[in-house]
Amino acid sequence: RIDTTMVVGPCKVGAAALVLLAGCDSVPESAGATTQAGSGTAGASSGAAGIASEPLEADLTVSGAAPTPVGATFFGQNYWSWVPEWGDPVAGVEAQTAELKLGLLRAGGANNDRQDPTAFSLAEIDDFLAFARQVGAEPLLQVPLLENTAGEAATAQDAADLVTYVNVTQGFGVRYFSIGNEPDLYEEQGMMPAGYDATTFCATFRELAAAMRAVDDTIQIVGPDLSWKYQSGANDWLTPFLQDCGDVTDIVAVHRYPLAPTACTDTAAYADSARYRTVLTHLREILSATGQENKPLAITEGNITWDGDPANGTMAASPGTVPAALWVADNLGVSLEAGLHSVAYWSLSEG
Repeated sequence: RIDTTMVVGPCKVGAAALVLLAGCDSVPESAGATTQAGSGTAGASSGAAGIASEPLEADLTVSGAAPTPVGATFFGQNYWSWVPEWGDPVAGVEAQTAELKLGLLRAGGANNDRQDPTAFSLAEIDDFLAFARQVGAEPLLQVPLLENTAGEAATAQDAADLVTYVNVTQGFGVRYFSIGNEPDLYEEQGMMPAGYDATTFCATFRELAAAMRAVDDTIQIVGPDLSWKYQSGANDWLTPFLQDCGDVTDIVAVHRYPLAPTACTDTAAYADSARYRTVLTHLREILSATGQENKPLAITEGNITWDGDPANGTMAASPGTVPAALWVADNLGVSLEAGLHSVAYWSLSEG
């Protein structure tokens, strides 16, 4: 139990992380009244135009007396960049990564699906699984849907061979597997022909899943790892996928990068937790409507923006800033509230 009294300057208090930013000059409209919450009180006198004229005083009590259990796989990360041509920056950082106490470590993404710029070979998979075990994280291994390590179209036999290698030949005992990466982008990225849709993807997903389970029927299949098309109408791939492939999917997973790199303001970062709750509610509604309401839900890739290039990180809440870190705190809080199976951030190493 931690009891602490804080006296700070007039501040805007908000977000799931209860951020108190010293030096800010505005408070919520309701802050002129004294409010009671638990054993603490908070009040502020507001002047003209809602600007506080006196310091905000608050007695805050944080208690762990009634903790809520967190799933072992909840806090995750993505194993990237492993690419030798780009310096393989994940090599040698096992000690630092172990300090994160990760529950899940995913090896996936476009590079692994396309074997680009080099193959995610069996040797690379060995390195990944050794890394995961060394840092104490449960591995999630993506099976390619686009190309195998020989640069040819991936097949169900390739998927079965990969499960055979890691769980039979090597005896790694990998439990979680996914199939492909962001299939809702395949057509626009030129990876699949015009007209490629969720139904077509599901047919391949089902074929590969069956081949994999024929090798090891204890594995858990994660998917469909959609980029963003879990909205409505033509931008809803999740509903048709779950209608046709929900029975072969153990954990329903999508990706989420809410802000464009040029939109990463601190205001947008702090407001995103409310948007995120709405997204998760929508996802649960889709699961319920397709009869999959009892399936675990996961975010297998996510960050404040999809662009982690430091050269483009010029906004107040670009990756690597304090507001972006506070976004992560809020994102984790909402994910815990929603009881997600896992939320895995992208990525261990970026630029």
